[in-house]
Amino acid sequence: MQSMLRTSTASSVHITWNSLILFLFVIFLLFIVSVIVIVDIFFFFIIVVYVIFAVTILFIGLIKLRFTVLFRPVLFHLFILAVRPQFLTQRIHFIKHFIKQRIQVLPFLTAEYIFRLVTVIALNGRKGDLERIVVGVNSY
Repeated sequence: MQSMLRTSTASSVHITWNSLILFLFVIFLLFIVSVIVIVDIFFFFIIVVYVIFAVTILFIGLIKLRFTVLFRPVLFHLFILAVRPQFLTQRIHFIKHFIKQRIQVLPFLTAEYIFRLVTVIALNGRKGDLERIVVGVNSY
């Protein structure tokens, strides 16, 4: 009886490489989904702030009855939003696509920066080389 208990306990705790890889993959997927949700919430708040700002400027402009340089583009955007609401979603889609591109390039830039920094340290850190590193990485 005691030997059966030991074997059943040992088999339930036994972890295989496949289960570990699957577990890490699920954790990675949950991380990706949470990042996407956070980014979407962030863009939702940007839309809310944008609309509040536009309505505030509209009321200020209507009260003063002056079409200033600041008021004209906001009025134009409100008109476009009233006529074509998908205009704002297209702009947000463009911003998300732009940020995705930058995030995809970031690991490569970091790896290149670390590689160049190690090269400079190996060359006893000459000042000109360090300046070339900063200029080279920032030129992307």
